[in-house]
Amino acid sequence: SAIGQACGDGAPEPGLCPAGFECFGFSGVLWDCCTCELPCGDDCACPAGFSCNAVCDKAGCRNFCQPDE
Repeated sequence: SAIGQACGDGAPEPGLCPAGFECFGFSGVLWDCCTCELPCGDDCACPAGFSCNAVCDKAGCRNFCQPDE
């Protein structure tokens, strides 16, 4: 899966995320680049082994597929 793959200008190999993914940079977090995240509305939108969870930063909360723990 492309979830968590580096993307954008700061990535080691700058590139785009696959269709349906979003190159997301967390506001207020000091990272060199962004990561590909899969927006979701519920767990059914995520691949096996992932759940739809709220990811919050200074700009607010968004729902992305995150690995099951």
